[in-house]
Amino acid sequence: NRLMVSGSHQSTVTILGNGAFTGCSDFKSIKIPNNVTSIGIYAFAGCSSFKSVEIPNSVISIGNDAFCQC
Repeated sequence: NRLMVSGSHQSTVTILGNGAFTGCSDFKSIKIPNNVTSIGIYAFAGCSSFKSVEIPNSVISIGNDAFCQC
């Protein structure tokens, strides 16, 4: 399984909020769109199945423990 924001919402998502995907252990990989600038605290905490994560240069802020237990 893969998380990728696409379609009409791709250009409007700029922040992945605190705890947005906490515990989503089905995700194998994520590709964060270029317009995202911030990843909140615990945004992906507990997503223990990650094989790959793509974070673009547009991300200027990553919250504490955003990827803890990954």
